[in-house]
Formats: sequence, C-alpha cells, structure tokens
Amino acid sequence: MLHSLLEQRLPVLGHRNWIVIADMAYPQQSNPGIETVYIGGDHLDAVHEMLTLLDKAPHLRPTIFVDHELELVSEKNAPGISAFRDELHCELGEHTVQQLPHEDIIRKLDEAAKIFSILILKTDFILPYTSVFLRMECGYWTQESERELQKAMHAHKENLVLT
Repeated sequence: MLHSLLEQRLPVLGHRNWIVIADMAYPQQSNPGIETVYIGGDHLDAVHEMLTLLDKAPHLRPTIFVDHELELVSEKNAPGISAFRDELHCELGEHTVQQLPHEDIIRKLDEAAKIFSILILKTDFILPYTSVFLRMECGYWTQESERELQKAMHAHKENLVLT
C-alpha cells in the first residue's frame, strides 16, 4: 500500500511540501492542508521505503526533522526506545537530521499547511516521539545555488538603480 501511495504522490509534491511518518498516537490535525493516511505496518520499514523512493526522485531532497525529546525518552518509560533510536540512526544514514522540540515541528507543519500540502502517514508504532518529519527541498537546486542567484539579483537591482 505504502509503495503505490508514494509512487502516486511523490510526482506532485515539491519544494516546501512535508511528509510525516507518524507513530500511532500522532493526532489527526484539523488544518485542511494536512492529510492523514493510516498505512499501518512497521515504522522503520515506512521510513526506509520513503527514503528509498526519495533517493530516486530527481526533483526532491528531504530535510529531516526528529523530535528532540526522542533522545531523552528513557528505556524505563518506553521499553524498546533505545533499540529504535539505534535503528533509526542507521536508517537515516548520511542524511542531515535536525532535532527540534516536538511542538516547534508541529508549528512548522501548521504554518506550512497554510500554503502547502502536508501528508501524514500513520504507522502501527507505539513508542513516543518517534515520528519522522521530512520537509521537501528541490532536488536539482541547492541552497548555495539559490544564495548565488539571490546575490546576483540584488547586484542586478542595484545596477538598475544606479543607471
């Protein structure tokens, strides 16, 4: 189910869209720009499949966010969390991962959903603060390229004013 859903959705997603691989307790948000789909299954398998498909999508590159709380959840309060953290770290591999407090990530999602679509994929996973948030970036245009373009545009604008 997940593979076919993602194959349908990825071609229409672009820069500033989000995809979330969410645990079972993640709430269904009321913002109309946020769609929640129950996919069930294994959480790490869903993360793996998502990253595999994104690696093949020439137009997308994810910026990954995880909850800062995840590193502080104790094994005593959530048995299995240590193994999950280790497996997630391996799964995310060389991707750049940003840690932010959960509420800060939720605010980013809500703000983005005012203009852009957000897709939340809920798994059957039942450990806290384990959702993986992927903000899509342009796969064929880097931030450095954009900075250079903006600098050139600023210089061009200044030259127009001077002439």
